[in-house]
Amino acid sequence: DLARAVALALRVARARLRPPVGRSRARARCDAVTVVHLHALPLDERMWPGVEAPRLYGLGGTMDEWADAVLEAYPGKLILVGASMGGYCAVAAARRAPERLAGLVLAGSRPDADAARAKLKGEGQNGFIAAAK
Repeated sequence: DLARAVALALRVARARLRPPVGRSRARARCDAVTVVHLHALPLDERMWPGVEAPRLYGLGGTMDEWADAVLEAYPGKLILVGASMGGYCAVAAARRAPERLAGLVLAGSRPDADAARAKLKGEGQNGFIAAAK
C-alpha cells in the first residue's frame, strides 16, 4: 500500500535526522539525509504535497538522465521514494550513485525493468518516458 510505504520512508528519514547521543547538532546536520519523492506517470510533483518532489518530465529522455538530474538537484545523502515510474527513476539513481543512497522505497515499482512489458512492447523503462512526453 502506497500510504504505508510513504509512512515508513518518513519514519526512517526522521530517525536518521536525529543526532545520536554524544554528537553535536552541527555534526548531525552534516550527516542530514534528504527524502525525495518521485511521482508516478501520468501524475506530477503535486502527487506528493508538502515534501521534496521534483517534476520529472523535461529532465531528459531516459531514466538515467532523469536520475542524473535528481542526483544533481539534491546533493548529499538521499532516501528516494518512488511510485510506479518514479520508482524506476529511483532505481536508476541507486544504480548510478549507490554511495549517495541512505534508503530506497518502491511503491508499485520493481527493482528491475518490467521484463514482460519490455518483451511485448520492446521498450523497457524508457518507454515510460516516451509516453510522458
